[in-house]
Amino acid sequence: MSNSNMNYQEMKQAILGGLVHSGWTAVDEISMNHTSAVAKKSFQTAVGERTAIAYFTDSPDECCKLGGEYTSEGNNVLSTTGFFVWYHQHPRSEVTPEDLFAGAVEFSKKAEVRISDTMPMRLMRQRPAE
Repeated sequence: MSNSNMNYQEMKQAILGGLVHSGWTAVDEISMNHTSAVAKKSFQTAVGERTAIAYFTDSPDECCKLGGEYTSEGNNVLSTTGFFVWYHQHPRSEVTPEDLFAGAVEFSKKAEVRISDTMPMRLMRQRPAE
């Protein structure tokens, strides 16, 4: 049995692939290499452009998590939106790049639903076409 245990940066690259596939943009190289930030996506809202940032963390004894931050009306509306791999259910050594890519795509879908439901985004949709 081969152990394809990915390191954190390899996991992050797989996550990034899924986010870029979903229309996100990679963060700069310094953030990618030295922080948990992975990608960002901007949204036009009734109060101007707002940016969501996706973060990926790995706790080798517990889980890896893709989460996000998008502040609207003083709250991080993505605080409860996340993609997790719990290692007691799915051992870290068995996690594949495909698993992470798919999880990132799923996270993006959930994040977009949550963001589209914010008041500034709803107001944007209600504006009559010019």
